[in-house]
Amino acid sequence: MFSRDTLHLWILAGALALVGVGFFTVRGLTIPPSFGQFGHYRGAALQTATDKERKLTTRGDCAACHETLKHEMGKSHAAVHCIECHGEGKDHMTACKTAKAAAKPGDKVTCDKTNLMPTDIKSICLHCHQQMVGRATKHPQINFPDHMKDNDPKDPKSPMVCMQCHVPHDPSEEPSDDKDDEAKPAEAATPTAAPAAATPAAGGAE
Repeated sequence: MFSRDTLHLWILAGALALVGVGFFTVRGLTIPPSFGQFGHYRGAALQTATDKERKLTTRGDCAACHETLKHEMGKSHAAVHCIECHGEGKDHMTACKTAKAAAKPGDKVTCDKTNLMPTDIKSICLHCHQQMVGRATKHPQINFPDHMKDNDPKDPKSPMVCMQCHVPHDPSEEPSDDKDDEAKPAEAATPTAAPAAATPAAGGAE
């Protein structure tokens, strides 16, 4: 009599036990082994992120080959990253790695720099140096129309107008060759050696 009256309880207990076993089985199969290693956190998460291929580079990656430009930028643009003006350089880095591997001792390595050379220097410069009410007064900034009147550039409508008076990597310097103001900075950014130190990145910017 007692067994018959409690049969529904045994059925319920068995169902709950099956649910519990199923829950802990699925939990054991789905939770990563390193979960909880450092608290409520997957311990291997940082290593997983580190193992992913980098898409962007730091200034250090670029400076591994472009040491001269690193020195020039250190004078006034020390806080500016290469990618802010040149964009991502994954293809450039990959091309340099490939060119270096194929080069023979003594060969000059030339890297593809497609899409690395800015085509509108004015917009890039004004992004940081256009006079704005909320911008710190100690930050170098100009009222562009007034600046053009005061300096009377040879071609004020050119998107590269800033380079007629300033060297992009070190704006405190003036271009040394008046005949080819716009070409020289672009040439200066051309790498002469493949990035040995940047090989693991293969996906950055100059």
